[in-house]
Amino acid sequence: MQANSFQVSVIPAKAFAVDFKQVGGYFAGLAGLSMGIENDLSVALQAMEGNQEAIMKVRSELSSVLGVLLSKCRDKSSEEKAREIADSLPADLIVGVPRDGKNVPLLKMYQGRAPLRSWLTVVALSRLKSWWRSPQYRNLVRMRDEHDDRDFTETLAAAGSDSPSDSEIVAILSDALAEALGGLSSRASVILRLVHIHDVEQQRLAVMLNCHAATISRELAQTQDGIRKQVMWGLKILDPYLDITWDDCISLLEERPGLISEAL
Repeated sequence: MQANSFQVSVIPAKAFAVDFKQVGGYFAGLAGLSMGIENDLSVALQAMEGNQEAIMKVRSELSSVLGVLLSKCRDKSSEEKAREIADSLPADLIVGVPRDGKNVPLLKMYQGRAPLRSWLTVVALSRLKSWWRSPQYRNLVRMRDEHDDRDFTETLAAAGSDSPSDSEIVAILSDALAEALGGLSSRASVILRLVHIHDVEQQRLAVMLNCHAATISRELAQTQDGIRKQVMWGLKILDPYLDITWDDCISLLEERPGLISEAL
């Protein structure tokens, strides 16, 4: 497989078939959590539509974020950055961040896979950890090293800021991918699913959709390019200083084929 392609071998869904009768008790135990997450997703959607009650709910979920950020800081510069992140997050979530000449609410990336408060905390922490990897913070560290400022060293050690772990990157990639795939048209989603999950040949798909194979190939290429652009944009929004390329994303997807099938 070429590194810049989108083809990923995905394990068929039937391989994960579950006997719900046998595990009914387990799923019943998760019912409360599932319902809570569904409510959170509804709140996020309503907030993006301008519902004031939902907006206030989102703001209330943000109340604990600053405390979490500050607990990770060991120097004044990091504390200032943490407060800046916490102050800017409400507007980014609802009003949006720039993309293709318009503002896109960051809440569009919330897919309801975890409680909203947990997701918001992860997003905020990603931004703070990303800043610790930035040249700006590194320069501050170098300048303070001359004065033996141990606070900066402790912050870097606590952050593990040399590079994010694979699990952190995968979590960020998963959200960015889900948001990109969730925005596809019905036709684009069906074509992508049939080709990349069910291994339907493009020629056969063209017959099914009563069009030329070149049309399928062109639409698929356009869809994949759109996904690439949107995922890379999402990664930079969630973690501005994350050093990652599209080829890196493809490698991660190859190692974790379930990410695409889950997102679709």
